[in-house]
Amino acid sequence: MEHYLINSTASLFVLWLFYKLTLENSSWHHVKRYYLLLATIFSLLIPFVVVNTVVVSVDRASAFLVEQPIITDLHNEQPTETFDWTAVLLSVYAVGILIMSWRFVRNIIRFRVENEDEIKPYNNYQLILRHAFTVPHSFINRIFVSKNQYANDQIPELVLEHEKVHLDQRHSIDVLMIELLLILLWFNPVLYLLRYSIKLNHEFLADKAVLDQGVDTTEYQETLLYYSQHSHYTSLANTFNFPIIKKRFRIMKTKTSNTSLFIKSIALIPVLAILIISCGKEETKFQEVEQVIEEVEVPEQNKKIIVVDASTTEGYLKIDNEDYLYKINDDQINIYNKFGELQDFEKQGYTVSKEIIEEKEVTEELGNLSAIEYINQHKEELNYYLRNDQIDADNAISIIEKVGQNGVEISPDSNGIMSIKILETNDNKKLLPPPPPPPPLTKSGYIKVDNKIHYYTTKDNDGKLYDRDGNVIDIKNKRIEQIDPKDLPPPPPPAPKYEDLVKYNLWAKEINAKNKLATENGNAEYPIVKLKEVEKYKAIYNKLTKAQKANAQPWPNLPPPPPATNNKM
Repeated sequence: MEHYLINSTASLFVLWLFYKLTLENSSWHHVKRYYLLLATIFSLLIPFVVVNTVVVSVDRASAFLVEQPIITDLHNEQPTETFDWTAVLLSVYAVGILIMSWRFVRNIIRFRVENEDEIKPYNNYQLILRHAFTVPHSFINRIFVSKNQYANDQIPELVLEHEKVHLDQRHSIDVLMIELLLILLWFNPVLYLLRYSIKLNHEFLADKAVLDQGVDTTEYQETLLYYSQHSHYTSLANTFNFPIIKKRFRIMKTKTSNTSLFIKSIALIPVLAILIISCGKEETKFQEVEQVIEEVEVPEQNKKIIVVDASTTEGYLKIDNEDYLYKINDDQINIYNKFGELQDFEKQGYTVSKEIIEEKEVTEELGNLSAIEYINQHKEELNYYLRNDQIDADNAISIIEKVGQNGVEISPDSNGIMSIKILETNDNKKLLPPPPPPPPLTKSGYIKVDNKIHYYTTKDNDGKLYDRDGNVIDIKNKRIEQIDPKDLPPPPPPAPKYEDLVKYNLWAKEINAKNKLATENGNAEYPIVKLKEVEKYKAIYNKLTKAQKANAQPWPNLPPPPPATNNKM
């Protein structure tokens, strides 16, 4: 039982997390609905999926099993009593089922028609007018609203259309399924997260269906904002004012491409495969295999040989494109990696020997080759330097092609690696790129590099400049300029909060509507606007970004304020 609960819960959590990270903010609401339902069923069944594992047993002749005698002191052994927790856990589980069952039945009873309720037909469904105040909600085939609000025409038609969508798409069935599952698995926290995601997706579906009927998005959002002030709702019902209003507003404007759906569907395949392998029921099958050992003689030409220079007691050599340090102590040859760790190459099949190697000038090896031709033949094996600064091969080739071979030296660097060194001479001084300027004297501050401003810091006087993320700022062969913090351009003002943007849109829409009415009807008066309101909303409008202004209400055409009057006594 523990295996089933753990694997089922883990599988459900992974599938819910995949939904949360990749699908929730997309516009495929119908796909998301079936994904959540199938994920629930999949997590309940996956522990029963059998995964066969074949274990190959190799018979080793050198392995012996020696049984050791077990000595126990029978005189000191005393019977111990253990507490049985099974009864306690079953009791707690039963109490949880009773509480959740009582909660479920209580919520179902709330949807019965009371004597004082009035029933009206509404598009093949029952419209229940409740005497007590209630937020519009729906269940099975009924829409529940407040009788007083309905009689006073305080419930917009789009609210009823929203609830009708819940009934048309049978959202109550999804909620009933998850609620019944919660009665049996009330201790599973992932089910509560899943229930919330299912109900939130129901609201996405209803919102999209209403907007597809041609309803104005702004008007619909304002209605949502009004009903969000009344947060009470029944857990089994689909209610118009489900929380996360901001998220619903954002999803209304989201359109996800089919390509993105295809990519995310492909990404789900390895997730399901891993869940089946890790959470399925494992059955192990043992297969006996006879081990055959055959001695193979290694040909002489396949042996690997390392030869070190015996003319010096230590030096550098390259093995498999890695640099190593060798030290000769009498007849012992020790080889160390770049971390100073002693390496045993003989165990890796190498033969290590020493010979006296005659040194030759590199220029003798060049023959008739130019420096460019030599670089092209040994490009990956060389280091490259301009003055004392290391550069890349392409940059070195470009400089040599420009200034010629005068001042080019080929010799080992401080690490013993053969290097191309471009030295500064009187002949090529004017042709070489200028050396980088010295770093600023201050430990931190602002500099302009190629007209881009950076904040920099220094570390341990290493001559390098670092940005805020610790990355080295590239100033080589670039123009830099020290910037006084007083001369920095001011940062852009922060964008207004979402709540301020909504308030501004409501205010501007009202003023623009009154201005339009006054313009069309000469008898109507222009609205009177308080100066404090103008200053408040003007400050919000000035903080809007270009994208926000494009979607916001235009700034109202307000008349200038009347001149101030001085009352003399």
